[in-house]
Amino acid sequence: MKKRICSWIVLCGLLLLPLSVFAYNKDTDRRAFLVALSDLQRHKQSEFVVIADHLKYYPLYPYLIYADLAFHLPQATPQQIQGFLTNYQDTPLAWHLRALWLNQLANHAQWKTYLQVYQPSKSLDLQCYQRQALWLTGDKPKALNQLSDLLGKSIIPRPCLWVMGQALSSGGLGEELLLDSIARAFDNNNLNLANQLSTFLPKDQKNSFILWRETAVNPLLILNPKIFSTANLSRDYKSYILLTAIQKITHKNPRMAAQVWAKVARQTQFDAEITSKATKIIALSLAEDHDPLAEKWLNAAVINPEDKNDKVFQEWRIRSALWSQDWPMVESSISALSPKDRQTSTWRYWTARALEARGQTVQAKNIYRDLSLHGDFYGQLASIQLKQKPLMAVENLKVSPAQINAIGQLPAMQRAYELYQLHWLPEAGQEWHWATSHMPQTDYLAAAELAVHWGWYERAIATVNLINDGSNISLRFPLAYREPVLQAAQKNGLNPAWMFALIRQESLFTADAQSSAGAVGLMQLLPSTASWIANKLHIPFAPVDLKNPWTNLSLGGIFLKQIAVKFKGNEIFATAAYNAGPNRVKVWVPLRAMPADIWIENIPYHETRTYVKNIMTSMTFYERELGLPLSLEQRVKPL
Repeated sequence: MKKRICSWIVLCGLLLLPLSVFAYNKDTDRRAFLVALSDLQRHKQSEFVVIADHLKYYPLYPYLIYADLAFHLPQATPQQIQGFLTNYQDTPLAWHLRALWLNQLANHAQWKTYLQVYQPSKSLDLQCYQRQALWLTGDKPKALNQLSDLLGKSIIPRPCLWVMGQALSSGGLGEELLLDSIARAFDNNNLNLANQLSTFLPKDQKNSFILWRETAVNPLLILNPKIFSTANLSRDYKSYILLTAIQKITHKNPRMAAQVWAKVARQTQFDAEITSKATKIIALSLAEDHDPLAEKWLNAAVINPEDKNDKVFQEWRIRSALWSQDWPMVESSISALSPKDRQTSTWRYWTARALEARGQTVQAKNIYRDLSLHGDFYGQLASIQLKQKPLMAVENLKVSPAQINAIGQLPAMQRAYELYQLHWLPEAGQEWHWATSHMPQTDYLAAAELAVHWGWYERAIATVNLINDGSNISLRFPLAYREPVLQAAQKNGLNPAWMFALIRQESLFTADAQSSAGAVGLMQLLPSTASWIANKLHIPFAPVDLKNPWTNLSLGGIFLKQIAVKFKGNEIFATAAYNAGPNRVKVWVPLRAMPADIWIENIPYHETRTYVKNIMTSMTFYERELGLPLSLEQRVKPL
């Protein structure tokens, strides 16, 4: 291979080093690795090949081979691609290259080869291409099998739309599937997708769709009785139009939805199924708002055990009974759940609370004792009910240095480490997941310890949580960034365990974490919020500063203190506000005092409800780790 005269001092120095240096000098290897990738991107193939040849013993050498193949994929032969898939089948790179190859085959309509290469994938695009390939190669039944699972997405890839069109035109697919997909598009406010799907409707349904779309945009149109008496409007379209409109109105104002439905029901006769669905939509929203009308609407709805969506409805019926502390209703509503759901810690705890409220203390204590053996939210609450300290049954297991070292020697772990050092976190995470998914559960603790040694707390927490036995508190709840956390907590008069718990929940101790909403750093602060705090305190600030742990925690501590002050120091309300916003939580605050556990269980947003439970649970663990008094009993007193 022809070589050019070296023009980069760093690169020339790397190439003059003996192979043994490349094998053992990781800093040099990393620099060489990045230079090689840069050469490849700049079409300097000969230089790339020279460096890659020197890095054959570097853990990330497969990434160079992958990059070369991916960069030249149109020119690569099937034998070259298949060779990589065989040689590196023990890496995530094989999946990535297969995905690239499948996309290329689909773009060139090489459908038989596509089916030969395809393996089950989480990629919706690849799944849809597979359905198209099956249809075009004659296996139409398999192409249609469980197609509804793919169409239940907010975005439907073009190949699945193509298969749907073919199936509808040939009579191989029921219109109900298409209408359900359009309904989901309207629910997600995706009018473009709804319009796209409507092109597959028969011509005699176009007007019905237009009417549906108009009511999705302006749902109060259903108050006009002529809507449902329109010629050729089928029973299915009446249902979809009504339920889409009711859903839209309910989202803005449940009481108004109740009034609208009452008027519409008087004007137009609907069957029992449609009536039940409309009632449930309104009842759920009223229950989430703790509206006095909720109980009436919840009782009016008919539960269908075969309807999976009714599980959510049943749970809100229980929460509504909890809010009013109607313990017989709580107990009877829980008994209506499936046997599997009744055995979750959530509903076992509330069964015990109902039994205790009704004087059946022996049965209640038996459930509490069983729950208290676990460190989760309900296990901790059960300990409080038994008047004992939480976490008494939680222990720490020991892992030998030899076991940790053995895990670190795994090729996938070595690749994960190098990628982590290069700060290629998504790729490092894929390698870590690959490694842990191919090891016995007995090695998870050692892997988590290894991640802590690297300072990769996010992976340590995620890995030890796979064990699900509540052991090893220090791995599940690390005291990372201890000094700046303690300083920020002390300065703002906050419980440091609260700050640690929030950081764990928000960023898993990833200092440069960034959310899709733009929140940054350990405490996931929005740059606008941080800038406002900094300006108010006359502190110099730039958005990039939020990736600095000291700055993030300093500003985050001030922000958390401000929220706490708004809620008079109540950590439960403030925690909910940190997730959902103070204005929403102000609406949720009860007008009369009530037990904290009942209030938490009735938080309307599933995400915020889970968030508060997680933070309260973690606080107890962190108080134990910090040697602080356990304060859960104080926190769950009536709000």
